[in-house]
Amino acid sequence: MIFSWFDSSEAKQIGQSIALQFIAGIPASSLKNLHKISPKQKKVIENIHNQLVKINTEKKFNPYKKAKLADAFQKELMNANYEPEFVRKMTKEVVLQLGGR
Repeated sequence: MIFSWFDSSEAKQIGQSIALQFIAGIPASSLKNLHKISPKQKKVIENIHNQLVKINTEKKFNPYKKAKLADAFQKELMNANYEPEFVRKMTKEVVLQLGGR
Protein backbone atom coordinates (compact mmCIF):
# COMPACT_ATOMS: atom_id res chain seq x y z
CA MET A 1 0.00 0.00 0.00
CA ILE A 2 2.71 2.47 0.92
CA PHE A 3 4.63 1.66 -2.24
CA SER A 4 1.71 2.86 -4.34
CA TRP A 5 2.42 6.34 -2.98
CA PHE A 6 5.70 6.26 -4.93
CA ASP A 7 4.38 4.64 -8.12
CA SER A 8 4.50 7.64 -10.40
CA SER A 9 4.31 5.86 -13.76
CA GLU A 10 0.77 7.09 -14.47
CA ALA A 11 1.68 10.66 -13.50
CA LYS A 12 4.77 10.61 -15.74
CA GLN A 13 2.72 9.27 -18.64
CA ILE A 14 0.11 12.01 -18.18
CA GLY A 15 2.83 14.68 -18.01
CA GLN A 16 4.38 13.43 -21.23
CA SER A 17 1.00 13.22 -22.94
CA ILE A 18 0.09 16.77 -21.99
CA ALA A 19 3.50 18.01 -23.15
CA LEU A 20 3.15 16.26 -26.50
CA GLN A 21 -0.29 17.82 -26.90
CA PHE A 22 1.26 21.21 -26.12
CA ILE A 23 4.10 20.64 -28.58
CA ALA A 24 1.71 19.60 -31.35
CA GLY A 25 -0.53 22.63 -30.80
CA ILE A 26 2.14 25.23 -30.09
CA PRO A 27 5.43 24.30 -31.76
CA ALA A 28 8.55 25.99 -30.40
CA SER A 29 9.10 27.63 -33.78
CA SER A 30 5.74 29.41 -33.49
CA LEU A 31 6.74 31.25 -30.31
CA LYS A 32 8.82 34.04 -31.81
CA ASN A 33 6.66 36.66 -30.13
CA LEU A 34 5.44 35.48 -26.74
CA HIS A 35 3.13 38.47 -26.40
CA LYS A 36 1.04 37.48 -29.41
CA ILE A 37 -0.77 34.20 -28.94
CA SER A 38 -3.07 33.08 -31.70
CA PRO A 39 -6.63 31.94 -31.04
CA LYS A 40 -5.56 28.38 -31.94
CA GLN A 41 -2.77 28.53 -29.34
CA LYS A 42 -5.18 29.91 -26.74
CA LYS A 43 -7.49 26.98 -27.44
CA VAL A 44 -4.62 24.50 -26.93
CA ILE A 45 -3.73 26.12 -23.60
CA GLU A 46 -7.39 26.15 -22.55
CA ASN A 47 -7.75 22.43 -23.40
CA ILE A 48 -4.65 21.57 -21.39
CA HIS A 49 -5.91 23.66 -18.49
CA ASN A 50 -9.21 21.78 -18.55
CA GLN A 51 -7.40 18.44 -18.64
CA LEU A 52 -5.31 19.41 -15.63
CA VAL A 53 -8.39 20.46 -13.69
CA LYS A 54 -10.02 17.12 -14.52
CA ILE A 55 -6.87 15.18 -13.59
CA ASN A 56 -6.61 17.04 -10.31
CA THR A 57 -10.24 16.24 -9.51
CA GLU A 58 -10.19 12.60 -10.56
CA LYS A 59 -6.70 11.38 -9.70
CA LYS A 60 -5.95 13.15 -6.43
CA PHE A 61 -2.21 12.76 -6.98
CA ASN A 62 0.00 13.15 -3.94
CA PRO A 63 2.76 15.80 -4.01
CA TYR A 64 5.36 13.29 -5.22
CA LYS A 65 3.25 12.24 -8.20
CA LYS A 66 2.41 15.87 -9.03
CA ALA A 67 6.12 16.63 -9.08
CA LYS A 68 6.80 13.68 -11.38
CA LEU A 69 4.02 14.78 -13.73
CA ALA A 70 5.46 18.30 -13.87
CA ASP A 71 8.98 16.93 -14.35
CA ALA A 72 7.87 14.75 -17.28
CA PHE A 73 6.09 17.74 -18.83
CA GLN A 74 9.18 19.91 -18.39
CA LYS A 75 11.55 17.32 -19.89
CA GLU A 76 9.39 16.88 -22.99
CA LEU A 77 9.29 20.64 -23.61
CA MET A 78 13.05 20.95 -23.08
CA ASN A 79 13.65 18.09 -25.53
CA ALA A 80 11.45 19.93 -28.05
CA ASN A 81 13.83 22.93 -27.91
CA TYR A 82 11.62 25.46 -26.18
CA GLU A 83 13.41 28.29 -24.40
CA PRO A 84 14.33 27.25 -20.82
CA GLU A 85 12.63 30.28 -19.30
CA PHE A 86 9.43 29.55 -21.22
CA VAL A 87 9.57 25.90 -20.12
CA ARG A 88 9.94 26.92 -16.47
CA LYS A 89 6.97 29.27 -16.81
CA MET A 90 4.76 26.62 -18.41
CA THR A 91 5.82 24.00 -15.85
CA LYS A 92 4.97 26.40 -13.04
CA GLU A 93 1.52 26.84 -14.59
CA VAL A 94 1.08 23.06 -14.64
CA VAL A 95 2.06 22.81 -10.98
CA LEU A 96 -0.35 25.59 -10.04
CA GLN A 97 -3.17 23.87 -11.93
CA LEU A 98 -2.45 20.68 -9.97
CA GLY A 99 -2.80 22.56 -6.71
CA GLY A 100 0.86 22.94 -5.81
CA ARG A 101 2.35 26.20 -4.64
